[in-house]
Amino acid sequence: MRLLCPLLTCVLASSSAHLLAKSGGDPEAGRTVYEKSCKSCHGATGQGNPAMVKASKGALQDLSSKEVQSRTDVQLAKDIAGGTGQKKPLKPLSEKQMKDVIAFVRGMAKQ
Repeated sequence: MRLLCPLLTCVLASSSAHLLAKSGGDPEAGRTVYEKSCKSCHGATGQGNPAMVKASKGALQDLSSKEVQSRTDVQLAKDIAGGTGQKKPLKPLSEKQMKDVIAFVRGMAKQ
């Protein structure tokens, strides 16, 4: 058991580092961008602000869904920057901000 705990800690730490390296962004920095620019429509969990879901007639996508999470980082960046459906484009984000917000959105994936 003593050996198992350090081993699990190591595996979890390397998994988290791998996920962060995959998107190249910092999810905590992405949270700041998300809360400022996305939360009013997408809600705190990415499942949508109920008023905005109603206003969009259900077209607002759940950011934690498999459909959204299966998109590549490039596709997500295009959606974020250019808008989709009724979503208006965001003001330009720096490359770092985009990577950070994508890393934050990736953390919303349904388990």
